[in-house]
Amino acid sequence: MAKGKQNMAKVATLLSFVSMFSLIFSFVQESVFAYFFGASQLTDAYNVAIQIPITVFSLISTGITNIVIPCYSKELYKKDRESAKRYASNLISIITFVSLILIVVGELFGNYIVLVFAPGMGGMARECATNVFRLVLPTILLTEIMNINIIKNEINRF
Repeated sequence: MAKGKQNMAKVATLLSFVSMFSLIFSFVQESVFAYFFGASQLTDAYNVAIQIPITVFSLISTGITNIVIPCYSKELYKKDRESAKRYASNLISIITFVSLILIVVGELFGNYIVLVFAPGMGGMARECATNVFRLVLPTILLTEIMNINIIKNEINRF
């Protein structure tokens, strides 16, 4: 197998292990959360508020993983390191712009978004979910940029 293909296989394997670890950690987190806080309107509000951005932005993360690795690798191996850096920089700019638009829309229409994802939630629980949702939204932008940099660094390491 060519060196480039071996490196891609290593990166793909590493990403698979990271995903698996993330799922296990999420399960443990949910178990600890349920043990200490139980089930109530506030825990439901928290879970809804956290899951909405995760669900929406997981589409972006999946796209990043499925597009960045082959395209960045192509730039790096077929052209040069500078071309790959420009590609990553442009990608970060585009994702930042799209994420900022989604964050602004989420901030403006947070109440309606929570209503769509949790139609049965009302009163104080929906208000709490909306407030937590609005607080969590900006962190997603940093997560997306971090994902790109992690992938870029892993590819460069090989």
